Amino acid sequence: MRTRIVLLWLALGLAGCDTDTVELGAACHDSAQCKAPSDTCMLVAGKQRCTMACSKEQRCPSGYVCPVTDPANRAAGSCLPAAELGPNVVKAY
Repeated sequence: MRTRIVLLWLALGLAGCDTDTVELGAACHDSAQCKAPSDTCMLVAGKQRCTMACSKEQRCPSGYVCPVTDPANRAAGSCLPAAELGPNVVKAY
């Protein structure tokens, strides 16, 4: 029973420090590894990286840009490391 409670706490993020998640821009294998539940593990310049959604209203942190990652929705994108992108990306804002 105790094991189930601990696993539930971990699954819900209630255990405080979660060492199995990674920050924005860090290497990942799947979205579950990214720190925020809304973050996505995406292929960026040949490497899997944690990204987050961005738009004109939800800006990226310093050092990141917001290129369009879905051509069907050109008003939004994903925060990607500016240093790893070329100059010819279409930015959402």
